[in-house]
Amino acid sequence: MRGAALVLVVAALLAAEANAGAYIVGAGSCASAPYSTITAAVAAASEGDVVFACAGTYTENVAIDKAITLRGAGIEETIVDAASDVTGGVISITAAGVTLEHMKITGHGATGNIGSGVLVKNNGAEATHGNLTFSSLWVTAN
Repeated sequence: MRGAALVLVVAALLAAEANAGAYIVGAGSCASAPYSTITAAVAAASEGDVVFACAGTYTENVAIDKAITLRGAGIEETIVDAASDVTGGVISITAAGVTLEHMKITGHGATGNIGSGVLVKNNGAEATHGNLTFSSLWVTAN
């Protein structure tokens, strides 16, 4: 029953993005989703698309180089935890127009590495981008 409720919630969230492509990343109760990592779904997405990460913990470093929305199921439900080899951000952004929402970002990778929760870069140098949106986002242990 919980799985069916989760599918309905995901469908409702994605319906709000009717003009955009939707890429669902599965873990836990939605493990049968088309993508098993956020990185793979981001790579497949195009400008303006939505990547929805179901509840679960994703141990990876995510690079976002296009204007997409990365949406979790909630700050206690969707956790992006740094892979051990992070040298930049758990999530690194090199594009304007990115939205991150409803997730927890944690970890800093290996000892001695430069680790940050969200690293915004412009042409390889740390910089700020216009039009980034962070909503209901918890960045911790960085």
